[in-house]
This record gives sequence, C-alpha cells and structure tokens, in this order.
Amino acid sequence: MRKLALFLLLFLFLPTQKSEAQGIDSLNITSTFVTLGESWYTDYFTGYAVYTGRSFFKDANGGLHVVFLANYKLFYCYSEDGLIWNTEQISSLHDGDFREAVIYADSDGNPHIAVTINPYYDYGNPTGITYGDEFRYSVYYFYKEAETWMEEEVYNSTLITGYPGNFGCRVNELYQNMDGEMVLIGSRYGWYTYGGEFWEFTRDTEGNWSDAAMIHVFSDTPIDHATDLGRCYLKSNGERYLVYTRPYNSSGNPELAYMSNTDGNWSAPMVLTTDMINHASWDMSISPDEDMYLIHYSNNPTPHINLYTDFSGATEIPVDLSLLTEIQHAKIKITHDGILDLMVYPPYQTSDEVYVYVSEDYGETWSDPITILRADAPGVLPVTDQYSDQGTDFEYINISRVSSVEPYGPDSLFYNHVEHINTSTLGIEDYGGALEELSMFPNPFWDMVTINYSLREQSELNIRIFTMRGKMVLDKTFQGNAGENQIQMNLNELDPGTYVIEVLELDRSNDISRTATRKLVKL
Repeated sequence: MRKLALFLLLFLFLPTQKSEAQGIDSLNITSTFVTLGESWYTDYFTGYAVYTGRSFFKDANGGLHVVFLANYKLFYCYSEDGLIWNTEQISSLHDGDFREAVIYADSDGNPHIAVTINPYYDYGNPTGITYGDEFRYSVYYFYKEAETWMEEEVYNSTLITGYPGNFGCRVNELYQNMDGEMVLIGSRYGWYTYGGEFWEFTRDTEGNWSDAAMIHVFSDTPIDHATDLGRCYLKSNGERYLVYTRPYNSSGNPELAYMSNTDGNWSAPMVLTTDMINHASWDMSISPDEDMYLIHYSNNPTPHINLYTDFSGATEIPVDLSLLTEIQHAKIKITHDGILDLMVYPPYQTSDEVYVYVSEDYGETWSDPITILRADAPGVLPVTDQYSDQGTDFEYINISRVSSVEPYGPDSLFYNHVEHINTSTLGIEDYGGALEELSMFPNPFWDMVTINYSLREQSELNIRIFTMRGKMVLDKTFQGNAGENQIQMNLNELDPGTYVIEVLELDRSNDISRTATRKLVKL
C-alpha cells in the first residue's frame, strides 16, 4: 500500500497523459472548484435534497452539466473541459421553494432540468409548515431557448385539497426517449402512500406534458412510506428499465428492485435484494455497449459489495476491504475503454482516505486498493455521470459541507477527474527532467510559510488553500518566472489545523495547464 500511495502522490504532479489500459496501479487526479452555495436553515419539513443521484450529466460533445440547490434556490453549472466552470442562477417565482432537482443534456448539449418544489412555503426563510400541507410537492421543467431559461408546469399539487390530498411528486429521473420526447419519472410522496407509487410524465415534440401515468402502486406497508431513487436504463431498441429502491418493504427492509417495459407496458416488480445499509446504498453505470453494472453494498456482517451485470445473479466483488471497517458510500463507473472503477468511501470521521479498485476485465478481477486522500479530491458525497455513457475516464462531482449545525453550508462543489496510470509504461525520463515540484517550509508552520515551485517558462501561479472539508480560505495569483520560484506568505489569520494547498499553473490563455497539491499544517 505504501508503494501505491507513493505512486499516486508522484503522478499528481505529472502532465496529464493517457496511458494504455493495462496493469493500472496508480491514478492521476485533477480536482477543480465548481461553485459555492449559500448558508441555509431548516424547519418543520423544510429539509431538501441538496444533491441528488442525477445532478451531474456529461453530454455527447463532452460538455459537463450540473444542477445544484443552494438555500432552496436553483443553480446550473457548466464546463467544456472541467477546468473552468460557469454558474448561473435559474430565477423563477419559486426561489426559496426548491426541494430537489435532476438534469439531462441532449445530443446537442442542451440542458433540461426537472425540479420538485412546495409552492406554499418559502424554504429559504422557514417559518413553519401548516399541518396537512407538508407534502404539496409540485413539479416544474426548465430548458433553454435562445439563452433564456423557459419554465413549464408538469404537475400541480395544489389542485387536490384536503388532508387526503396532502401529497405530491418527487422527481427521480429525466431523459429523452427514442422519439425525441422528454420523459420524467417521479414518485408519489405524502399521506396515504402505503408503499409508494411511481408516476411517468411525457412531453411530446410539440411541448405538451401528459398527465401522470401510473407505473406501479405499492400497498404492502401499514403506514405511509414512499418509493425512492428511481433511475432509468434506456436501450437503443426501445427497451426500458426502471431501477429503484424503497426505504421499507412489507418486512420493513430497504429493497432494491426493477421493472421493465418492452411493449409499452410495465412489468411487475422484480426484487433483487434487501442486502443494503439503507435505500441509498446502491449505484449503477451503463457501458457504451448498453451493458449495465449495478452494485449494492452492506456492512452486515462485514463490509461487502455485490455486482449485477444486466440483472443477472449478483456476485460479491473480490476486492480487499480490510482497510476499512465500514462502507459509507460506494460508486461504480464503466469507462469507454471498458475499465470498471469502484470507489469506496469509509465514514469521514474514521478515515481521510478513499479507496479505488480497478477492473480491466469487466469485473472478473480487480486491482489492489489505490488510495486517494480526500483532500486531493475534496468533498464527501460523490455523484458520477453514470447514465451519459460519455466518460473516457472516471469523473464525478463532490459536495463539501463545512457546517454540521445551522446555518448549514455554504456547500461547495468540486469536479474530480481520475485518470488511470500504468507506472510500468511510464518513466521520469519521458518528461526530459522537467518535473515540477511543489514544496513548503517550514511545514508544519506558525505564521509564515515559503512556497517553492519550479517552472519551465514564465507563467502565472494561482495558489489556493482549502480546509480538509473543502472550504477555500485563500485564493491568490502571482507572476512566476522560469526556474525556481519562492513565494513567502503570511498565513497568521488561518486557524491551527490541517489544510490542502493547491498551485495552478496558468498558460498564456489563462487556462490551467498543470496542478500540484500538498498537505499543509499550521501549528
């Protein structure tokens, strides 16, 4: 493990280079700050899904799309390359009422967003919710037309009144079908949902939304429960699959299942497993050949992860999990060159490391764990573009939360790009002895620290410092000269603790050409 960690640290500072996908034993990580949210409060039933499983999408042209909720407001983030991000607020009459959002980008790179809101209450300044209207969730759809965001109502929860009508719709999935129609999958949520319901809305090519079509009704729990986390898998032959979880089934267990649609009708549910930590402990990724890789994970009796391929029998993934005592999150991603990446997060309180396992034979065999420091890829809740089929490497968005008490946030987003490295095919001589190195002294330090960075030619250096939870506390730019550069910085205003320092080397176009990262400790 020490050898792997050393290789990881070494190649963080090499120029990005795609190596052949054989014998992967290290990773090249690029982490970029995306945007900063706002502080927010909660009150009676005013919590919201800051980040959902369908918040990040990569389009066919390589454009990166993220939808982000901050203080119950709606934001859209876009990048062409993952290095420079633009963020804009999508203003509407529902500002302060947004609960959750999902995003899709079509083949032309146009973003489409579906949101859940409660139209009665300003979540951004919660003053309490009247009993009987907690779940009045309505659904709206946003898209761009000539650089202007257009808004359409999909479902209005206020049309049904009275306590039995105290329910609404939570968005789960948004995609475009083979006929060019937008399809929105939602789950009924609220009173008298004895097991939950899945609904389907369709927007035809003329721009008209259908009424809710029933996919399935569950009625096997004695109290109000709901379906959750529905995700669709669409094949080019028109076959559709809805993979979903329920927090509770008739036995009180979380349940992972799916339904299929091959002739216009949805099949009965097919339960896959209840072997999960909770209803969110699963993930899936679709290959360019339309193969599906589905994982679920549990800590009972010991940490383990099971893998399905196209719903065939699950097999336990033969990876070494001895470095962690508990799984908090696990993500799966299949890349264009057929490499499976498995990312496993221990609880943040127990480890400052994340483990990545790589399979080059579609899950038959796996690499030893490759360690990533959380500080090198800031954030605690990873979301991949698992449905876009456009990934050539492992890419994901992380959210970082700096406060665990009210006011929560402000939440930060980071984009992380992980590239596979085969150290046996790379040599330092390949870079002509021009390896840049970042160092600091003293480290640990009290007030003053000197930063050393070597440049091959004159360029600007952008220096950023982050807390271990991903909050940026310093952002300064300096003019660097060819050769060794020494920059003295007075950081006496920083609180004692451990930080991450990042140096970004900017080219003549002010684009980031290379990055280097180190841990910095203040006494």
